[in-house]
Amino acid sequence: MKLIQLFYCFKKIPYVVFFLFLLVGFTQPALSQLDDTLEKGLLALEEGKYETALEYLGVAATNQNAEAQYTLGLIFRSGIGVKRNLGTALRWFEAAGKNNHPMAQFISSWMHRTGTGTAEDKQKSFEWMLLAAENKFPQARLELGWMYGTGSGVELNPEKSYFWYKIAAEDGDREAQYQLGLIYNAGHGIQKDHQEALKWLTKSASQNYPSAQYVVGLMYSVGRGAPQNFEKALTWYLDAAQQGNTKAQVNLGLMYYTGRGVGKDQIEAHKWLTIAEISDHESAKTNRQLIERQMTDNEIAESLQRVTDWFKKYNKKPA
Repeated sequence: MKLIQLFYCFKKIPYVVFFLFLLVGFTQPALSQLDDTLEKGLLALEEGKYETALEYLGVAATNQNAEAQYTLGLIFRSGIGVKRNLGTALRWFEAAGKNNHPMAQFISSWMHRTGTGTAEDKQKSFEWMLLAAENKFPQARLELGWMYGTGSGVELNPEKSYFWYKIAAEDGDREAQYQLGLIYNAGHGIQKDHQEALKWLTKSASQNYPSAQYVVGLMYSVGRGAPQNFEKALTWYLDAAQQGNTKAQVNLGLMYYTGRGVGKDQIEAHKWLTIAEISDHESAKTNRQLIERQMTDNEIAESLQRVTDWFKKYNKKPA
């Protein structure tokens, strides 16, 4: 699985925005429950009185207030009112994590995995992620499934990978549902069950996860986990293709060419194969060339116009 997606998006925005998002998202709801020192520190921070904020937060953090420690981690990670210092940020996140703050545990895991503010240490990353997952932090459960499934920081264990993916999937995480479906399809850590695989993959696909939509289309196309149904396969391929899944685009093109689940349409087939080819799918070019030999110049021109219209409509940029 990809590295903690929550933090990839933060790398693309200013650290001030990153800080404010986390502070508002995870601190503000608990203001009424905070002790007076922490509340004063947060209010001073909101007003831009950084020296005062650090003074109050420092007192609260020294008294083992996890929320204050976590907030100091955010401050030093973001450079709000202080010189940015990732090592100091990590120390405060770990202090908060030791005081059972799940978000701080999650961030500590991410920083150890990526070598942010410290040397890369996958074992420590796993240890912090396990604590966050046991504290019911949603993203941590997904990450643990990946860690056990790939042996990142811990011994490879398909059964435990299945366990954590199942918990995350039951909580509605679409990527966990997708991974769980793949596990049932392959029989990793659990008995192979194509019907159960299709159930979880459909849950993920229904949440607009393109990889799951493609696999659901493929399963209906070959009759795995359910009777073969080309119409359903076409529907799921189309959903995935519109989101840029190149495998779905190729299969969609071939379905239009053969007329499976839809009327034969060489122009539409050529369109989808061209879109996939532009996105560097390996077999798309060969199939597109075979179809193109059977088309008139006007048909090819119509297909290319549809390709242009598709990229404009879906805000995609040709590779």
